[in-house]
Formats: sequence, structure tokens, C-alpha cells
Amino acid sequence: MDTSANAPIAMGIAVNGNYVYIGDQMKGLRIFDISNPASPVEIGSLPDIMMVFDLAVVGDRVFTASYGFVAVVDVSNLASPSVEDMYQLRSSGLSVGIDAEGNTVYVADYDGGLAILNYEE
Repeated sequence: MDTSANAPIAMGIAVNGNYVYIGDQMKGLRIFDISNPASPVEIGSLPDIMMVFDLAVVGDRVFTASYGFVAVVDVSNLASPSVEDMYQLRSSGLSVGIDAEGNTVYVADYDGGLAILNYEE
């Protein structure tokens, strides 16, 4: 177990097909191939988004909940995910939970309650 200051701190998880997406407080978004469940392999990451508390996957997009904002991440290239858009929430609190259906993103915001975003590609 890595107990260093930079040790992973997994907070949120989403599964889509043979891939698992993990929101990590210290290491951002991490993507694993689980086609062989006995030996998962990390195939991509996006450390630029720190403090990811939760995430949701819709198609080739991952929506991440962090401190007061939601990031839309394009994962069409799993080895090289990229931030496509950012949404600042009205409160500056913690975005602690997130879910998405189609182009609608629902965020549980610690200070602001429920935030609903409509994402347009």
C-alpha cells in the first residue's frame, strides 16, 4: 500500500463496457481496461483534473464532479483523454455526486444543492 502524499485516493467509479473510469482525488481521471478482470490495466489518465469526487459516463464523454465545477472529458481516445468543456457551478462548494443521462447532467453540490446542466456537443 502506497501511503505517500501522492498515493491514489479513489473516490468515484463508473463502468462502461470493458472499461472502468476512476475519479481520484490526487491523480485525476484514471481509465482501466478490465477485459481481463484478473489483470486490469491502466490505459489512460488525465491528471490535470484534480480532486475528482465522482464521475458519470455517457458514450465517449466522462463528466467529473470536483470543487465547484464539472469537467466534460472526451474519452474517444482512451489513451489520451482531453478536457472538452468546463462548467462552473453557482456555489464554490464541493460537487460530491454526479449522474448523466443523454445531454443532461445532474450534480449534487454540497453548498448549492442540485445543479442541472444541459450539455450540447
